Amino acid sequence: MKKTGHSKEKMIRGRNVAGVFLALAVLLLPSCLCAKVTMFPQPWRDNGANMREMINDPDGWKEARKGIDAIGCWPWLMEAWHGPEEQKLFFARLKDWGLGLNFEVPVVKGYDWGADKPPLNGTSAWQFYMEQDKLFRENGLERVDAFSFDEPVYACLNVIPHQILAEGRAPVSGFDPKDPEKCMDYAFRETAKFMKLMRQRYPEAEFMDIEPYPAMSLERLKKCVDGLQRECKRLRIKGPDAMRIDVDWSGMESGDIPGSWTEVRELADYCRQKGMKFSLIYWAADKPPLDGRGIELPLQWYSGVLHMLGVTKRMGLEPDEYVVESWIHMPNRFGPETDVTSYTGALKDVLTVIGK
Repeated sequence: MKKTGHSKEKMIRGRNVAGVFLALAVLLLPSCLCAKVTMFPQPWRDNGANMREMINDPDGWKEARKGIDAIGCWPWLMEAWHGPEEQKLFFARLKDWGLGLNFEVPVVKGYDWGADKPPLNGTSAWQFYMEQDKLFRENGLERVDAFSFDEPVYACLNVIPHQILAEGRAPVSGFDPKDPEKCMDYAFRETAKFMKLMRQRYPEAEFMDIEPYPAMSLERLKKCVDGLQRECKRLRIKGPDAMRIDVDWSGMESGDIPGSWTEVRELADYCRQKGMKFSLIYWAADKPPLDGRGIELPLQWYSGVLHMLGVTKRMGLEPDEYVVESWIHMPNRFGPETDVTSYTGALKDVLTVIGK
């Protein structure tokens, strides 16, 4: 968060508020100790400053590191912002720490994603990643434990049709923007095609789809589970290992977007019934709308993440993987973990609540 001119009294009051959030969360339902924890630090500050802090100051977050299982990042941003020496240090640190690696990758995209990049389908997304793969292997990458797909079905339902029909962009080959069911089928086909190519390169890795809720309804998310499994079966490959859900809990709890935590729990049960793990992203979904009202406070990230954790605990919603992911544009630093306004400061208390 941005530095402010808070007095010592206000800083003490802020720490007391943080303690209340933690105390309330700890009193909630017990955790599943077998659940995995993956962290995705915020990438935007000074074009990768949090990644640099993470690898250059390991002592600044050594306690939080004990509770996580994997570190996640975006390979296209790593290529853009981190040169060979930083890549080598990152991969060496992962090995020394004994942590897994999760790459979140684009699979199906419309126009101008990532600033000015062209549309992607399953084949072109694979080609795009393989260029990064070659570079990373030259700089010490030995394995990727999991690949997560950046909302391919949502892109086909909402982003690409709008770009073609409302913005007048050129049609995408094989894509029908006027039929939602065909849009979803296109996403399933291209995502399964990407998985087939990637499983040949990474046969031991886990693969998972990320989709938003309630921007996508429970019914459509269930169709994602079934559709991706169906297409993978048709291609004679193993289906997705997990579904990762990004919940806009702020819009949902305010009533701006129809949805409920009960439906999220129903989706978790549905994924497991279908043989897939359920992964859930924990983040401060209330920060963007608060920013829109001119409200910015040092504890926004901390309070938002702990709020979401408390609600899911109270609902008995225990994911197979907790993903603490800060994708939104915010200036919070990576550490130190002794500062609850930092990413690792909040992460450390999340780990305490879930028993890690």
